[in-house]
Amino acid sequence: PAAGVTRPGTRPVFDVCFIDIFDNSNACPAAFHSAPFLSQLRLLLDPHTGVVVHNLHFGSAALAPALAAAERRYASLFMDVARVDALDSRPWAGNALLCATVRPGGLARLEERAAAARQRRGGGFGHPARAR
Repeated sequence: PAAGVTRPGTRPVFDVCFIDIFDNSNACPAAFHSAPFLSQLRLLLDPHTGVVVHNLHFGSAALAPALAAAERRYASLFMDVARVDALDSRPWAGNALLCATVRPGGLARLEERAAAARQRRGGGFGHPARAR
């Protein structure tokens, strides 16, 4: 089904979920990368194509352990997880995107799916050079 579409008596199913939540100290509240939250999120994702992209900050004594904890939680609950630092990040600070899929090998097929989405939408969807 299309993302977010439900049939009577079923739960919503999403292809992708973007998480970009920060408090006044530039940290993602721990509840948004906790095991209960991620477990519930995983149930909402399409079991074949579901992807989570979570934007987290790094670069301080408080942010580094939170990012490491989030990476561990994603790795324990999702089948395929990768961290991609934003192009404007520096070695000491910036944004880290945690990308996770519910299916093994899901990230390997992500560029293929992005290309299909670009074709369906007539281009302008993503760009491989924006991530490293």
